[in-house]
Amino acid sequence: MTTRATPGRTPRALPAAAQYDRAAATYDRVWRGYARRTTALLLRHADVPPAARVLDVGCGTGALLATLAERVPGVTLAGADVSAGMLGAARARLAAFPRKTLVEAPGDALPFADGAFERVLSSSVLHYALDPVAFLREMARVCAPAHGRVAVLDWCADYGSVRALDAWLRRTDPAHDRVFTAREFEGLLAAAGLAPERFFRVRTGPVWGFMVAVARPVCSVSERR
Repeated sequence: MTTRATPGRTPRALPAAAQYDRAAATYDRVWRGYARRTTALLLRHADVPPAARVLDVGCGTGALLATLAERVPGVTLAGADVSAGMLGAARARLAAFPRKTLVEAPGDALPFADGAFERVLSSSVLHYALDPVAFLREMARVCAPAHGRVAVLDWCADYGSVRALDAWLRRTDPAHDRVFTAREFEGLLAAAGLAPERFFRVRTGPVWGFMVAVARPVCSVSERR
């Protein structure tokens, strides 16, 4: 798999990197149920084909990648995350899987070649992005232009419980930026050169409300720059 030079920890990525480095040792135990539900929800609609090249942006401890390794024959996996601690956990989880690349990089500066992946995925990461259009544009850039798809799941501010969580995190969590409404998310996708083929909202409990988009790139790499 072709990669660029790894950007590493930019100043913009430092709050999230530090937070998740601290959380890495206990993350899977604390968030196992959440990760299982969101992974199942995203993969249900991402339609990852056999032998696909797949990138998970903000891969964390590798839960989504491990599920793909188990379910999709011949898949080649890549993961990017700003936290070295989370990537260490992902490497341990995927130690027996040979076709993988895990890199320390922010979502808006991915060290991969244009069009490198048939599926580019991201789960519960967009609300950390200080420049969400740049984040989504990078996902579009590394997505294969003809048959590739970008699939994104994130919290949805259309739900009152999520808006309350967003307000609390803005005051207490330096890594958190903001949560978007479904209409705002659709605008971000369009600005990044992505056309949704599936777009929906779903509530999975009294707190969590999500939105999911599966989109195709609609303009050339040069036009997105």
